[in-house]
Amino acid sequence: MSNVAIFWDIENVNPSSSTLFIDGLMSYVDEIGKVSYSVVVGDWHHNINHEIPLHLAENGFELIYTPQPRGKRRHRKNSVDIILITKATEMIFQLPHISTYVIITGDSDFRPLLQILKKHGKEIIVICDARNASESLLEYADDYKDYRALLPDDDQESPSPDAQAAAVSAALSKKEAFKILRESVSQMVRNKKIPTPGSVKVRMRLLNENFQGNVEGVKKWQDFINEAVKNNIITMTDDNGQTILGMPSGVPAQDELPKIFKELLDVIGEHHGQEEWVKFNKINTVMINKGIKIKEYNYSKFKKLMMDAEKRGLIETRNTGFQWYAKLK
Repeated sequence: MSNVAIFWDIENVNPSSSTLFIDGLMSYVDEIGKVSYSVVVGDWHHNINHEIPLHLAENGFELIYTPQPRGKRRHRKNSVDIILITKATEMIFQLPHISTYVIITGDSDFRPLLQILKKHGKEIIVICDARNASESLLEYADDYKDYRALLPDDDQESPSPDAQAAAVSAALSKKEAFKILRESVSQMVRNKKIPTPGSVKVRMRLLNENFQGNVEGVKKWQDFINEAVKNNIITMTDDNGQTILGMPSGVPAQDELPKIFKELLDVIGEHHGQEEWVKFNKINTVMINKGIKIKEYNYSKFKKLMMDAEKRGLIETRNTGFQWYAKLK
């Protein structure tokens, strides 16, 4: 069993359902090994639920408070980074028996830390917020997840029949993979990021956690990229030895939503005038009645679909206990 350390930058990853996330995080880490050390750094008075510090303390976290004057957010952010990076680096030598590091952030400033951890043979798992995560950071991790993937399932939620069917294949169909590829490149271009084949693969997985890097009928990732270029789905250029992906000429750099999200938005929109926040299971029921099959889009659970919609900035979600709600952005 691995000895695990958790380092949480709560300024960067601050779930609205923080207490549920903490419960999900601890359950996830229990499957990995034994927690030897855990720390969270941030300003508890800055947009953070007042219940969070107590819940963290109850779960054995060391809490480091970094208050800063209003308007000095970047200075505070630098303080958080320095504290966490210093503590994690010291721990490599002070507690060498810790083999797995769970880093909760998506900030590219943590890349040097991940490089050091990798150099010392540590396993690195990054938990991030897909909306602001740095692909260049995640490329150094042995595994990475959007924090929403750790939120406990809602026992009150009525699962779709598709969720009870056979498990979804780990490999996406080539057609669906091309759609996510195009969406990922478009999103990165819009956000002024550099879409390399590796970073785009990371973004694809963040947008759809069912994607594990496998595409039906494709053995090598570069073969998939080459075929996408050949079919004018994306472009590929060389910039001083670095391969850069892009959108074909004349195609706007905007997200090209898969059909399932357009259908989801239509369903939520139907209730928007009646109620601001709509229950997940109500949305799910309407979609089932309309014959919308989420399995066809590689979703085995309705909640995963909703979390992926939130990652794209299409909806907002909140919870009351285990009851989940959504509204249009």
